[in-house]
Amino acid sequence: MSRARRSFPPALLDSLRAMTVQETLDRLGLYWKREPGFVPVKEGFGEQWNQKPT
Repeated sequence: MSRARRSFPPALLDSLRAMTVQETLDRLGLYWKREPGFVPVKEGFGEQWNQKPT
């Protein structure tokens, strides 16, 4: 049994790829918060988020 391949308009794909992680989680309706105590080890930038399981 094969799955049908879906095709999406290029404009839609571009807009989805341009979204931030925070915006994506919000649009999916997921609860998340930034981890306040996170300190990046290898690089001087970065963030960590906690997402509450549904």
